[in-house]
Order: sequence, then C-alpha cells, then structure tokens
Amino acid sequence: MKTIKLDCQVVLTEGDFWDLYLAATQPQGAGIFGRSMQALESALDAGEAGWPGECELKLVNTTRLKSLRGGVFYEQLRRIAGTARNIRMELE
Repeated sequence: MKTIKLDCQVVLTEGDFWDLYLAATQPQGAGIFGRSMQALESALDAGEAGWPGECELKLVNTTRLKSLRGGVFYEQLRRIAGTARNIRMELE
C-alpha cells in the first residue's frame, strides 16, 4: 500500500489544506470534489469524488491545522481519521 504524505506546514487556510490534499493525492473526481469535511468523509468511506485510492494518508506538521476554525477543523480531521473504514489516515 502506498503512503501519501501531506506536509501541512504550508497550510494557512482551509483552502490551502484542500489544495494540498488534491495536489498530493491526485484523487479520482478531483474536479467535482466538494472541498469540505463531509466530502472528505464520503471520499474516504464510500470512494466518492476525492477518493485517493488505496493508500495511507499521513498528515505531518499539523500545528497550523489546529488554529483553523478555533481547532474544530483539526478535530474533524481526527474524527474522520478514527472512523475511516477504507483508508488509514494519521495526523502527526
């Protein structure tokens, strides 16, 4: 299984995160991916638009993610990582 590393040190906004996700994963249906937590969850659990294929996602240097939306953005990512059934996702 391949590992895709997302270096989140460059992320200053939610838009930056979605740009990074799409650039790093080059997922199926990238053009119609919703760039939201709901879209990410659907992609990882159901293989919908944004599905990166069978892989392990490693989000590293996540400190800046913790400041987005007062920490809610990061917590939603952690929740998705903990419940994703079809992919392994780690936040470091």
